[in-house]
Amino acid sequence: MMQATLGFRDLSPDDHYVAQLDEVSRVDLGYPHEFLREDYVRSMQTGGKDHLLDDHRH
Repeated sequence: MMQATLGFRDLSPDDHYVAQLDEVSRVDLGYPHEFLREDYVRSMQTGGKDHLLDDHRH
C-alpha cells in the first residue's frame, strides 16, 4: 500500500486536467472584493493614478 501511494508523487497532471480543476474550484469572492476590482472604483480610489500602481496579484 505504501509503495502504491508513494508512486503517485511521480505523476504530473496534464494542462487540460489542471485547467478543469482550477475552473471547478474557483471561489466567487463576492462583495466587496469584486466591487473593489472594478476599474472605475480603483480609479476613484487613486485619483486616476491607478495605472502607476504595481498589481502584485498578476
